[in-house]
Amino acid sequence: GKNLADGRVIFNPGAAAPARLFNYADTIVQYENALSSYKGEETINGFQPGFNNQTCVMIHSAAGNVDVNPLVRTMAERGIQSVYFGVDCCYQVFSSRLLGSLVSAVSAG
Repeated sequence: GKNLADGRVIFNPGAAAPARLFNYADTIVQYENALSSYKGEETINGFQPGFNNQTCVMIHSAAGNVDVNPLVRTMAERGIQSVYFGVDCCYQVFSSRLLGSLVSAVSAG
């Protein structure tokens, strides 16, 4: 089952995962790539069907001034569980402007 001392289990293959993995994890990162490669609905449609409520999307290389509202709205409408946006490819830099935009987008649903 999905119990690791009653904690959360997260797998990060960074790509569409086989359905059987969802039996063992609370969350699976089905997308981890640059914003320039993210194609919204097209990307989400490539995820393992029926598991968006356990899916995380991690997007890096997003400029601090990117408008994440339409991206987050689409993810929310499709039932994506969680999302992460970062400015650089290695998750070393996080823009306060991007953070503010992300908080607003998530709050708006």
